[in-house]
Amino acid sequence: MATVNFILKNPNGKKETPVIMVFAFGKEHIKIQMGQKFHPKLWDKSKSMRKVPKNNDNDDITNFNNRLDSIRISILSCYNEHLVQNNALYIDRIKKDFKAIVRPTGKISKEIICNQHGPRRTATGRRDGIN
Repeated sequence: MATVNFILKNPNGKKETPVIMVFAFGKEHIKIQMGQKFHPKLWDKSKSMRKVPKNNDNDDITNFNNRLDSIRISILSCYNEHLVQNNALYIDRIKKDFKAIVRPTGKISKEIICNQHGPRRTATGRRDGIN
């Protein structure tokens, strides 16, 4: 079963630290920095997201947490499409796809994200020669 979580690079630190998306499937792990930092006191480890104050009138916090949920859904969807199309997990290719989801550089459609071509490597490290 595949999982997606968000962690802090240094959860016990005294200053802001990067947020990292962690995708896990079996023994495989893919980690991608989100490009945003938070102080560990503001992070909810159990929910894998930014803590929301009781009287939250800050839309930025809500928007960030909604973005994490959206990324989680997109990553799992892309992973499932990748398995259906390839009948295997090609680490190099799927990591590239995940980076495009986590840190988009512009408008990228889901179809483009999940259908990029390039050298692929299976979960065991074997190259299949398909481009």
